[in-house]
Amino acid sequence: MPTRTERTAATTALPTTVPGGSGSAGWASYLSPLPPATADAVQRLARRQGTTPAVVLLAGFLALLTRCTGEPEPAIGYGPGPALPGEGSGPLPLRCRTDGDPDFTALVRRAHEAVRTAAATAPAMAAGTAPAAPEQRDAPPPATVFAIGRAPAPVPAPSGAALPDAVRSGALTVTALLAPPSGPPVLCWTYDTARYDAPFIEEMAHTQLTLLADAVHRPGHPLGALRLLDGERRAALLRAGTGAPVAPAVPLARLAEAVLRERADAVALRWYDTEPLDHAELFAAAAGISALLDERGVPENEPIGLCMARTPMLIAALLGILLSGRSYLPLDPAYPAERTAFTLRDSGARRVLVDTVGAAGLPDGPWETIDAEFPAEAPPGAVFPRPPAHPGSAAYTLYTSGSTGRPKGCVVSHRNLDHFVRWALRDTPPEALARTPATASVCFDMSLVEILPTLLSGGTLELLDTLHDLAELPPDRAPTRVCAVPSLLQDLLREQELPPGPLLVCLGGEAPPAALVARLYAAGVDRVRNLYGPTEITVLATAGTAPVPDSGPGQARPVPLGGPVPGARVYVVDDALEPLPPGCPGELVVGGDGVSTGYRGRPGLTAERFVPDVLSGEPGARLYRTGDRARWTTDGRLECLGRLDDQVKLRGLRIEPGEIEYALTTHEAVEAAWAVVAGDPADPVLTAYVQYRGTTPPDAAVLRRHALARLPVGLVPTAFTVLREVPLTPTGKVDRARLTGRPEEPVRRADPPPADPPAVAPAPVSRAEGPREAVSRRYEVVVNDEEQYALHVAGRELPPGWRREGTAGDREHCLARVERIWTDPLPRSLRLPADGRRGTGPDGDSTPPGAPAIFGQVGV
Repeated sequence: MPTRTERTAATTALPTTVPGGSGSAGWASYLSPLPPATADAVQRLARRQGTTPAVVLLAGFLALLTRCTGEPEPAIGYGPGPALPGEGSGPLPLRCRTDGDPDFTALVRRAHEAVRTAAATAPAMAAGTAPAAPEQRDAPPPATVFAIGRAPAPVPAPSGAALPDAVRSGALTVTALLAPPSGPPVLCWTYDTARYDAPFIEEMAHTQLTLLADAVHRPGHPLGALRLLDGERRAALLRAGTGAPVAPAVPLARLAEAVLRERADAVALRWYDTEPLDHAELFAAAAGISALLDERGVPENEPIGLCMARTPMLIAALLGILLSGRSYLPLDPAYPAERTAFTLRDSGARRVLVDTVGAAGLPDGPWETIDAEFPAEAPPGAVFPRPPAHPGSAAYTLYTSGSTGRPKGCVVSHRNLDHFVRWALRDTPPEALARTPATASVCFDMSLVEILPTLLSGGTLELLDTLHDLAELPPDRAPTRVCAVPSLLQDLLREQELPPGPLLVCLGGEAPPAALVARLYAAGVDRVRNLYGPTEITVLATAGTAPVPDSGPGQARPVPLGGPVPGARVYVVDDALEPLPPGCPGELVVGGDGVSTGYRGRPGLTAERFVPDVLSGEPGARLYRTGDRARWTTDGRLECLGRLDDQVKLRGLRIEPGEIEYALTTHEAVEAAWAVVAGDPADPVLTAYVQYRGTTPPDAAVLRRHALARLPVGLVPTAFTVLREVPLTPTGKVDRARLTGRPEEPVRRADPPPADPPAVAPAPVSRAEGPREAVSRRYEVVVNDEEQYALHVAGRELPPGWRREGTAGDREHCLARVERIWTDPLPRSLRLPADGRRGTGPDGDSTPPGAPAIFGQVGV
């Protein structure tokens, strides 16, 4: 069991709105008089509860902190202001439980007891005889203070410089100014201008009055049911989160027909230096796949596995499935057999489209393989036009990391997919869709951003293995649009510049750093677009042009998510699905046309994450709870601030630590495991912290091989740390944030480093050269300390643990293996080389666990 370590406590603070404390130093005040009706109700409630109006006002402030921060036990400073003689001069530490969603009357009683407890310690603390509680030892001054004072005469203007006698403690002090010369009490918000800006303080003051008025007039209502926003402000937030209304989306089949009518002879797909395919040829190949599925009697409601090498036939097969009204299930031939078998069983797929590589990587099971490498080429007119897909039928199922150790399959309908393509074609300039490189795995929905808008607008798709291959494109094939995960694009820019001329760069899959956006604009990119959307809401829910980051304090702000795309709705809400005021972080929930069907075979999880849309008023509408932490700013930006749970993003890959932890705990030597992302944000490391059984800790390389046999390589930790103690939060949970701050336990890296194998990819093939020539031209043989060998792209920096000392025999063996698995000769442009990522070893055996593959697709 984890060993409990010392718990730490911090005072509660409203979220700061000036990035990094970069505002001008100083203090300002904002005065917020209580409406007379609210002041009278405060007095009545105080008399009924046998307390003072100040305590009722304190309870209202604690309610505000809980609703706007989610803190179930706010810890603040409490004390009288200097205008009340004879009282202590410093704020007292005060904690008050607000958990359990008490009604406001109960919260007033709790606040009354909290004040009594704080006051009882005041004399001893002043004399220095009170022992500090564990959570108070070496504690910093409170960030937030609630004070009591008397209003000056006359009461000054609502906002301006700090009042001369205002309490200034921490970053924010709210002083209840009682007994003014005339009128009701006044709340004085005195704040540090280096941490808070005036619009946010005014927003909080307004929110406090709304919440307090509702609380004192409905004191029997639970805290979570009290209003934060008045009608006008709530309606404004709902309007800001609602995308423009749009007409029903045009089905993909109709868009394909239009392309064949207008752009049949235009180049549709290029793959290195093979013969390009025009739209007529590509759609003929897709039609052949559709006809093949029709012949096999594959029903439209059955997912079809797609396990193929990264060749033009992969694109043709994907189009053929979609345009026939069916749904595809992407499978990576390089994934562990156990993972692929689970995906096929869980999805209910009974048939799998394969080529040579896919067939080699497919585990045995009750599924039928269909050879899609050489389908009969059916003219598009023989299969298309065909009736468009039923809008509610599935278009694809993507499996993402699961928090319980079990991946979950998200089912996306044709209606959802049509909605996405509608947005892309409507909001992307046609000239930007002229040429798009496709580098993302089809197991990642960024691939849809690359493929469908380009082909269904009549543009050209450049099928590449990695972003790094952009440099090999000739000038006349330079991309007009680039879509990438920010961290992968940063990796590229460390080695080379983007080719000149992209009109649009689309960033998605993770939050882009402002520095990357600035660099892209400096490089001459016309427009950088930030795309946000989990798989569950069909690629994206918001999009917007990223502003040029300021060179001053504004550069520290997150790149905004943009606004909701047409047909989408986005809200920032609390646990009760009530909108939160600007400046306050909450959960980002998404509704509208992109909300997917849910998780295959997981009704409980679907009901938990897909909930009724109580905000739109649309009957039957649903919201997807993303688990992402976000906020609206007072200047109208929507910003993502990370996760509410433990889920992380690494190089665009969505990772549930629970899946990694489950896989590691199946090792006999592991008692418990935790996975976190640690290190420099610019170069994060997926790290596993392991508590082991027995007396001998497991070796990192052993753990890595164990994980590789069960997880996709992107989910395999790079570093392993053996723990003696596990840090816990005050609630007794494992404190993942503090796991990374334990210097006494050195990180044990696997050898070779699992996240940094030699960069490998299929070599582009020319009709004039065979596989040996192609490989010899682009690759070199490298080895590691375990005498494992691999092909590494010539001229690129070697990762740690690898050296250029491969023998002539190693090279000959690699080339011989390539020749065995490569499809040769090439009778036509659609007969393409297999990438061999799951080929055989020297004696016909499978590649040893943990060994780098001879070939591997670099990317997401």
